[in-house]
Amino acid sequence: MKNIIILAIILLSTHSVKAQKGDLTFVEPPQQFPVTCDVYNQKQQHEKFTGVWQGSVNDKLLRIELKNVKIHLPTVFPNANFPNEECVDAIIGFHQFIDNGVEKENSLPYHDTTMYQKKWTVLGGNYNANIPNIIKGTLEHPSKNKSVKFVISYIDATHIKLESLENLQGTKLAPYDSSISLPQNIILTKQ
Repeated sequence: MKNIIILAIILLSTHSVKAQKGDLTFVEPPQQFPVTCDVYNQKQQHEKFTGVWQGSVNDKLLRIELKNVKIHLPTVFPNANFPNEECVDAIIGFHQFIDNGVEKENSLPYHDTTMYQKKWTVLGGNYNANIPNIIKGTLEHPSKNKSVKFVISYIDATHIKLESLENLQGTKLAPYDSSISLPQNIILTKQ
């Protein structure tokens, strides 16, 4: 139950984080976090998803770099009331989307930034130990000015599958484009 709450907090935070990220320029120097963790919820099943992955379908190319990172929850959510210094593993990532030879989205130049610099465009993880080969989360889709939910499954050491992308639920401000131009149901190969 605790993991479900953590995932919900992470997923719900993507909209507020998106508004804070601005034009993807650095506003403050990198900081090192976390200092200490009283509780650390490690997710070993994340490791198999890490790396640079690439796939294409119908003249659409998607390249994603995924990392397993240790996040300090009180730093990420300073207004939440955590009873202790709690840390949890999460997947963050960066992506590039090319449609018909034209680059539409690219956060890969920021792949060396930290979780706390908020330059990532992929955030999620596996929070169900009974289904270790699936990660879920959100993927920013800046060319459509929104974030979408994703499901990625692990196939083998060199392949993952982007199973689905769908719009987040909630109130949509007009004008709202419900289309998703990113490729889905696509096999990505480790580079």
